[in-house]
Amino acid sequence: MPLFTPPLLAAIATNQIPAADLRQLLQSVTISFPNQPALALLIPADPPYKYSRIDQQAIQLNRKSNAFFLSPQRFVGFPSSLEAKVVDQLFSGQNPKFTSGLNGVFINNTQPSSWGVLRYNNRVIALVYLGVDYQCPGPSEFVKARCVHPGPVSLHAN
Repeated sequence: MPLFTPPLLAAIATNQIPAADLRQLLQSVTISFPNQPALALLIPADPPYKYSRIDQQAIQLNRKSNAFFLSPQRFVGFPSSLEAKVVDQLFSGQNPKFTSGLNGVFINNTQPSSWGVLRYNNRVIALVYLGVDYQCPGPSEFVKARCVHPGPVSLHAN
């Protein structure tokens, strides 16, 4: 069974994501894999914003109605031009390779991680980032270079 079912992909494509369903998916990924990885989505946002980041922290509970709702982190761009370029490449279906570290607001290749795209009707609708909260050691007498993940061998997609 796929993590992102066709109804969920359709909801992401139209930005009508059911917060309760997404909450269950994000929690199940965290508890189902070693090292408790966190899953985050980056989707196009309505102007004046360019992107919305949806992760576990973006899912809030309305205590009056006892219903979940999304409160994503919104961006007009990224502080790093490298991350902006990488995100644009991923949304266009390209698979960029890294030779340097990127500790961005969505992609952090200085820790164990992977990323890919979600497609619906043959178009990229979201980026998916799966990362572990573990910082690689810095250079020392035993570690000769900075720990940098070059990116997935192939671009993971549904």
